[in-house]
Formats: sequence, C-alpha cells, structure tokens
Amino acid sequence: TVLSEADETEGTSRESTYVRTYHRGESVSIVKIEEFPHMERIRGKLDNGGWVSIKNTADGFMWIQKIDINHTGGYSEFHLIR
Repeated sequence: TVLSEADETEGTSRESTYVRTYHRGESVSIVKIEEFPHMERIRGKLDNGGWVSIKNTADGFMWIQKIDINHTGGYSEFHLIR
C-alpha cells in the first residue's frame, strides 16, 4: 500500500526519468527489492519495469508498505502508506 506519494522512475536512480506518481492507498506490484546505500534508499522494481522508493534508510521514512503476504503470480502486493 502506498503510504505517501511515491514517484516511479525508469531506472534504479531517483534521478532517472520520471514516469508517474502513485498516491496514498494505491497498490503496486513489486517484483524485486534492492538497497542502495549511496542513496540511503530501499527501492522496488515494479512489475512494469519502473522503480519506486520504499524506505529512506537514513530516517526510516516509508513510502510503501507490504500488505499481502500471499504471492499472486509470483508478485507481492504493496501499498503506499502516507
């Protein structure tokens, strides 16, 4: 679940090309999670190929929260939370 507005980008970097913004309460399907210490971020690769920030590792701020433990089609469901 999306907790706070989260921007999707084409690549792993937050500075890569902007795709769209997800809003609070929306669901996203994340297929891969990676930590990027140099960006102080944990980011997720979406099933459409884009990337979103999940958590700021410096201050603990979260944009997206996992809500579904069940796996559907190999993907986990996540929601923006703020």
